[in-house]
Amino acid sequence: MDPIIINGMLTSDQCADIINQLPDDSHHMPGGTTLAPGHWTDAVWNETHKTFNTHRIRLEQDSAAHVSSLIKPVSIESETYTVSNKDNFYANYYLPGESCGSHKDPSKYSICVTLNDEFEGGEFSIKNEPVKLKAGDGILFSGNSTHALSEIVSGKRWSLCIWIF
Repeated sequence: MDPIIINGMLTSDQCADIINQLPDDSHHMPGGTTLAPGHWTDAVWNETHKTFNTHRIRLEQDSAAHVSSLIKPVSIESETYTVSNKDNFYANYYLPGESCGSHKDPSKYSICVTLNDEFEGGEFSIKNEPVKLKAGDGILFSGNSTHALSEIVSGKRWSLCIWIF
């Protein structure tokens, strides 16, 4: 499947609301790949992905339900999918000097939504092709598609990632 850009998937107010509803990021879980809902992690995932989603939180069920209610059903290869709180929802932020190394997701499909514009750098790419996304824009792609995020130059970049199984 080719990636699908969904312009205006969320409004700027909805993006700000999602960011504002996230818990304070001062309480972090110890590093590791298992992420308990509602807890931020600063995990160093492994030697090849040292900056892979360094600040990440899995949304708790009520937060995931709220976010899923904002997203309209999406059509993928003649099937319509409704994002639900049964899917995995992650919020990420990246600070200057951080990036997200090239990787694949363990999902059937993934949606990544940019939640703000107040940063420089941090360009999303899929299959080594850069994709320009502004706040509220999403990209839907097969979970086995290689994707990455370039280094943040300034500001704080927020994103929402949804894994559909």
